[in-house]
Amino acid sequence: MMKASEKHYELLGKMSVADDLGVYQEALIHFGGLLFSPQSILVILFHKRKQPQIVFRWIPDQILQETFDNIYHRLGYMLDPFYQHAFDEKLQQCAYHLNEIAPDRFEQSDYFSTYFRATRMVDELGALFPLDGDRTVHLSMGRSAGNSRYRVSEVRAFKEVSLALMPKLVQLIDKNQTNFEAKVDHSELVEQFLFVSQDNDTKLSAREAQVAALIVQGHSSRAIGMKLEISRQTVKVHRRNLYSKLGISAQNELFAILMRQFP
Repeated sequence: MMKASEKHYELLGKMSVADDLGVYQEALIHFGGLLFSPQSILVILFHKRKQPQIVFRWIPDQILQETFDNIYHRLGYMLDPFYQHAFDEKLQQCAYHLNEIAPDRFEQSDYFSTYFRATRMVDELGALFPLDGDRTVHLSMGRSAGNSRYRVSEVRAFKEVSLALMPKLVQLIDKNQTNFEAKVDHSELVEQFLFVSQDNDTKLSAREAQVAALIVQGHSSRAIGMKLEISRQTVKVHRRNLYSKLGISAQNELFAILMRQFP
């Protein structure tokens, strides 16, 4: 682990005995800034069937803040690799470097060019800690353009300190659960594509909608085949059929259809 200073231990101690989120937030921002030099620190409560809630956010960069506020809670979270992992049945207490969980063509996806790049982010560390079967707490530390990507030593350090940071954070969120009772339902990506295809002559099949959802996340045909346990050629057939049914010819048009559902 990276060498910790007396100040790091002081801040860890402050977080460990914090009795409210405000005290924890202040210490976390200071601690994260000293150890990981991020340009954003977010704590998000993911819900399985409802829109996420922002527990707190520290985003000094105005462009990142505005892009996050305008897009993330409406559509961005559904395509966020961390949200996609938040309700994995095998998930315990986990921390990841973005590269470890992002789809194989994430940086070629329209989500990346429309949202992620628009935020000017270049890298992200994220911890996921299940609160219960329907809620997962997500801690994110991001780096913006003009800054380096996280080094291997920083990724390793984040994974280690998250084991100390997350239990108390989850405890405080659970303690204040009445402040985090999500009221806005949402549909999964697959359901969104089934819904939009109702306007066409032929509705997408469940498998075609699954393929569409994975395409917009940034998965290649090979990766989609592995996820759905079908051949790459079968994926291409589904892609061709869903494009035909939706009257489109390219991936960016598929993403545009999704974007129109979230004005």
